[in-house]
Amino acid sequence: AGAGPVTVAAPDVHVRAQRGTVAVQEMGFFGRLLQAEVAKVALVAQEVDSVVTRLSQRAKRVFRFVEEIDQTRAGTVDIRAQSLLGLRAENAVISARVLAKVDGEQIHIG
Repeated sequence: AGAGPVTVAAPDVHVRAQRGTVAVQEMGFFGRLLQAEVAKVALVAQEVDSVVTRLSQRAKRVFRFVEEIDQTRAGTVDIRAQSLLGLRAENAVISARVLAKVDGEQIHIG
């Protein structure tokens, strides 16, 4: 405990506890690698902004529920499904500047 700033500097720091709480008004982390193994992560935030050079995700199941708008802007978007791709909407618009192509063994319209 200290009335002023507290600094810990060591080659290794280890903390073990049954329970812990950290309350920090502003926090910065600078490091080469952050590894975490947790059973469950619960995050409640007003905004989350991330800037990454590369992002890879692997999951068995992903569920997203977006109440208002879900927007993707990319140079190329490639969506592949092994068995079924379903797109459902009250209104759907597909437009292309040069070519719009529908290719399939069977095509049902209407």
